[in-house]
Amino acid sequence: LSVEVEGDLDLTAFERAWEILVERHAVLRTVVVMPGTDEPVQVILPEAKTPIEVLEWRSVPEDEHAAKIEALHDEVRRRGYELDRVPLMSVHLVRQGETAWHLLWAHHHLLMDGWSAPQITVEFFEAYESVVAGREPQLPERPPFRDYIAWLQRRDLEEARTFWQEFLSGVEAPTPVARGRRPQEPDPAEGSQGFRGVDLSVEASIALEDLSKDLRVTPNNIFQAAWALVLAHDAGQLGDEEAESCDVVFGTTLSGRPSELPGVDAIIGLFINVLPLHVVLNPAATLEELFAETQERAFAVGRHDYTPLPVAQGASRLGPGEALFDTVIAYWNFPMKDRRGRESTLGLRDFRYHVETSFPLSIRVMPGERLHLEAVFDPAALTGAWVEESLARLVDLLEQLPELAARKTPLREIPGRLQTSLQETPLVEASKTLR
Repeated sequence: LSVEVEGDLDLTAFERAWEILVERHAVLRTVVVMPGTDEPVQVILPEAKTPIEVLEWRSVPEDEHAAKIEALHDEVRRRGYELDRVPLMSVHLVRQGETAWHLLWAHHHLLMDGWSAPQITVEFFEAYESVVAGREPQLPERPPFRDYIAWLQRRDLEEARTFWQEFLSGVEAPTPVARGRRPQEPDPAEGSQGFRGVDLSVEASIALEDLSKDLRVTPNNIFQAAWALVLAHDAGQLGDEEAESCDVVFGTTLSGRPSELPGVDAIIGLFINVLPLHVVLNPAATLEELFAETQERAFAVGRHDYTPLPVAQGASRLGPGEALFDTVIAYWNFPMKDRRGRESTLGLRDFRYHVETSFPLSIRVMPGERLHLEAVFDPAALTGAWVEESLARLVDLLEQLPELAARKTPLREIPGRLQTSLQETPLVEASKTLR
């Protein structure tokens, strides 16, 4: 997580604020060990010190800051963490001017998910302001993560395995995108992970929101269905006149926070899970029917969101060890806004939260006045050009969905519409806004 900070930052208070958080949250003192068995064990240490590195860049020309910041982020990503050494996080504070700072807080994903990290950030700045003001920090009460572990241990994995066997029963083959697209050499300009992003227009964003309301499906379900169509188009399945249906599987990201657990949204820890979403595309079906079917199937997966991914994949006909998918789509609605009081002594802007992915391609949808799509990919598995083309195709489809849904266009006609549209708007033009 990174944020631009403006103000007369007190380094002593900055360090003390991190100490307060590490003392308060056991998850920040976590290590993972293998005590002579194949099962990893999470261990909470009584104390831990957060490594804070302060970098002095005031003498660096301002037009070089962005490139150096990106290089710093990439270096931290490459460095990683040793799971048995505390802490599994690091803090870098870059002084870019007299009152201009760049804060980069990095942590292993084992510690917490994207819902927790912004809450920790809010607590950090409250702790900082309290130290500066010489008062006790006003931090919220939070249920312990062990409440979730206790809930998790009461789940019936055999029942879940039965569900996944039925849910994935029609899947005869995986849905890979990386197969046959691995570059001969990864592009060094991409770094450890490649990124592409695009903003939809305000008009397109509003139209998609209205579509989800009119059809009584979630925005996430619309994006899931759209990605299923792009994958089917990529595989050449949907345009087959003789095919009765085609099966597409990709990963869907779930919050993993059980609503029946009291105070679950306030718990700091790792809940998030990635599980297979199996979408059946009937060429004769309409988009409205596809959205409804996708929502029903996504809800079914959500009721079993506690299932470990290996258990779900092992329940398919492909058997254990065979990956069902190599793409993931996630709808991000993290609480990234500045929620501090008016007495704050520091200005904050440009909150950014990045999560490393172990999949060849992850598509992230970020709501806002203009919907933002971000593709994060492995440069050793996919080329940036192919990712740009796929992202442009997804955007093109999303912009057409309201009209296609209103016309009750059958799914079999959608690939032709995409091909025509992309011929009219060359990919090099469609990808100009990718960043």
